[in-house]
Amino acid sequence: MHNDRTPTRRTRIAPNLYEGRGASRGQHRYEVGFADIDGRWRMKTLKATSRTEAKAERDAFLSGLRRGEVVAPSKLTVKDVVNEYLGHLDSLVAAGERAERTAERYRQHLLKHVLPEIGRLQIQKVTPETIVRLVGKCRSEKGLAPWTVKGLLTPLNRVFALAVRNRYIADNPIQRLEASELPTGKAKAPPRALSRMEIERLLREATPKYRPMLATAVFAGPRLMELLGLRWQDIDFKAGVIRVRAQLTRGTKDDPPRLVELKTTAAKRDVVMLSELAELLQAHRREVVESRGVPRQVDYVFATAGGTPHNYRNVCTRGLDKAANAAGLNSPDLPKLSMHDLRHTFASHLIRQGIDPVRASRQLGHARPSVTLDIYAHDFEEARGRDDIADKLRAAFGGPLVLESDQI
Repeated sequence: MHNDRTPTRRTRIAPNLYEGRGASRGQHRYEVGFADIDGRWRMKTLKATSRTEAKAERDAFLSGLRRGEVVAPSKLTVKDVVNEYLGHLDSLVAAGERAERTAERYRQHLLKHVLPEIGRLQIQKVTPETIVRLVGKCRSEKGLAPWTVKGLLTPLNRVFALAVRNRYIADNPIQRLEASELPTGKAKAPPRALSRMEIERLLREATPKYRPMLATAVFAGPRLMELLGLRWQDIDFKAGVIRVRAQLTRGTKDDPPRLVELKTTAAKRDVVMLSELAELLQAHRREVVESRGVPRQVDYVFATAGGTPHNYRNVCTRGLDKAANAAGLNSPDLPKLSMHDLRHTFASHLIRQGIDPVRASRQLGHARPSVTLDIYAHDFEEARGRDDIADKLRAAFGGPLVLESDQI
């Protein structure tokens, strides 16, 4: 059998330009030499079919390489660059420049949703269409919430930004997407605020194991991981406050949940504790003493029989879902009740009782009162009422406007 392949023989015909015969018998191939990002000498095959075309293509490639408009060919995968980014992220956490909870969330998004889909792709082959397909799959096949889909693009965008800076790629494919192709992150339905009657039904149907947790969520408004991170030293029965000082990580099989600092300084707060909630938590503490002995100050308030914090998924499904279903709060015509809805319930009732934005913001742990105003504008509006607006309009315009019949 005749073999028409011939060994590649490369001949230098100009600076950084080589001619060889390798693709098939009698066919010329042109290559340009260049140094990659690690300083290693590489060869790039050109599309040119003549020496004149090869020289022009070589000049354009090297010029673009110097300006950063083109990059040296690389076999780096998305996974390679994600790992590099996560290493950089860990260093920022260690330096105190990035919250550990934020880094954990970014890591989970990348490892759980991004790498299984596009991790093996060479990063230079990722296009805007690749990102559109990823977003579509997360929406339709995985059924991720809009906010989650938007959230996973944040660390992925930073991965590509790192790749651009290190000249692995020429530009960021996410930045080339149209606004209509990006997830808005808007929830399918506004958060729910339970009425007093609905709160009573929910807590009545909750099991003894989860009732103290759900009651604390409703009457003190901590975020879920702040709730699970509470320790007995944070419950000040004498002062009548719950001191939110840390939060729990979600944890994985290889990295169990642990306490970390709050994301912002404003999140560190003392929440006023209702006397009824204090009585419920004291009763809960007595049950802990009977079953496991006197808890230490550093022990978790809501812990398993082994003393470890409850899994957040179990709290949502076995605790909240079960109680909400039994109470008739998860009817088909309503969005499913979430732990965030319990925090929203606390905030709404707080505001409707006339608490001003500054104090409400402090109780909720928002970074600024303006955040509270933006989120709960409707509740503040209801709290103030509309009669005072009418009174102010009358004062401004001097009373009712009267027109003669011939002026109308």
